[in-house]
Amino acid sequence: EIDAEGTVAPPPIFGAIASNKLACVKFVLAHGGKITDVDGDGRSVLQAAVGQTNINMCLHIIDAGADPKSVEETINGMAANDDDEQSKKFAAKWRKRVLKQ
Repeated sequence: EIDAEGTVAPPPIFGAIASNKLACVKFVLAHGGKITDVDGDGRSVLQAAVGQTNINMCLHIIDAGADPKSVEETINGMAANDDDEQSKKFAAKWRKRVLKQ
């Protein structure tokens, strides 16, 4: 979509992800949101969800068809980031719940 200033607006799924509310993501996907959409920076839906560090949202997006291997490099970077405890905890949850490690 193009907004009033002529800027291409990201697909609605990215607004739902930015809200960090799983119910919003479920709603958008149930009403035509696409798991294959990308934002203006080229990020995938799953990459955006990983950025929110919301494991339940990520799991839902994976269940909807996103490839968890597509964010492997990001997860590895989060696990190695000693300056960000939240990212490290998220990466540990990812490994346990997504990779079953």
